[in-house]
Amino acid sequence: MKKCPSSSMIEIFGEEVEKIFEKYGMFCTGCDLSPWEDIISGAKKHGIKKNKIDLLLREIKELQLGLSNQLSD
Repeated sequence: MKKCPSSSMIEIFGEEVEKIFEKYGMFCTGCDLSPWEDIISGAKKHGIKKNKIDLLLREIKELQLGLSNQLSD
């Protein structure tokens, strides 16, 4: 997940992951770099500190687990 391009995450998780990115100041939808830039390097380029990156990744992981649980129900 950490090395996954931001645009791929948006394709997979849609609007929910967009909201998470935007919460941290990352407006990846429509960005020319999002197909090539992974979440961590994108966050760093936006000036997001490590502790906030960890929170960002945790929120995405929780989204991923929540959707996974919905599919298995």
